[in-house]
Amino acid sequence: MNPEFSKKLKILSFISIIGVLVAHSYFVENNAWEINAFIQDWIGCQIVRFCIPLFFFISGYLFFRETKDGGEYRKY
Repeated sequence: MNPEFSKKLKILSFISIIGVLVAHSYFVENNAWEINAFIQDWIGCQIVRFCIPLFFFISGYLFFRETKDGGEYRKY
């Protein structure tokens, strides 16, 4: 893997880790302020929704990339 591609994966992985943390810390049970509920819903449910699949895709890519046979599907 060339250094430029590795750097891009590290940046995407970092963004997705932060997004996963934000998505899992989403909590709107007793909000007294309507704007607070709107902001939490917008960030927690809408913006970071792509981070969880992105994190799994990057992890899966890196796992199968390092196999000796190039990640042949029939062995798994």
